[in-house]
Amino acid sequence: MAPPWRLGDTIKGMVVVVLGGAGLLTLAVILERVGLTSGTGASLLAGGMLEVLLILAAWTFSVRRYRCSFETLGFRSVRGYHFWLIPLIALVASLLVGGVYTVIVNGLGIDVLVPPDLSDSFEKPNGLSRLGLAFVVVVMAPVAEETFFRGFLLQGLIPWAGPVGAAIGSSLLFSLSHGSIGALIPVFFSGLILAWVFMKTKSLTPGIFAHSIQNSLAFSLTF
Repeated sequence: MAPPWRLGDTIKGMVVVVLGGAGLLTLAVILERVGLTSGTGASLLAGGMLEVLLILAAWTFSVRRYRCSFETLGFRSVRGYHFWLIPLIALVASLLVGGVYTVIVNGLGIDVLVPPDLSDSFEKPNGLSRLGLAFVVVVMAPVAEETFFRGFLLQGLIPWAGPVGAAIGSSLLFSLSHGSIGALIPVFFSGLILAWVFMKTKSLTPGIFAHSIQNSLAFSLTF
């Protein structure tokens, strides 16, 4: 069944995320400058609240507005190879794309296009800060980003742009949301892969699983 939300709802959701995200980053900078949070604390605060904002925006303009179920947004159980093989294919494909891209830009010496590490966005955490960062990166980010970009945005764009156009559009916005020139291309292709996963399985679960494992690897290698 096609989702009830329309193009206007997806645009409103994007506007809320952009404006809200800008406000959260500004708040984090202010709190850090007045000494209420450290660099790591400010980053965790902004990152965690941004993930919550993604979920709230998706929920507000879909489930809440149209009184539809969370299943319509993509929270459906999956079985068989959809549960393990599809996420595995997506994970391997995404890692290969990222690896090949990194080798190419490093070989060409184009430093500005080299994908950033997590350490470029977060100071090295210790103790509870490390646990909090792991939760944001490994749990919150995959759930929130798959909910917003695949469950809400991708589905909302399909009636207007078709499956291919919606996959490209949602993946482009997904890459732009990472705020890094070096991340644009690899994250865009990861978005396309995750869009394929969602359209193949009609569920957010496989994409969340693949996304979480990839973030776990990035976190482990960085910290």
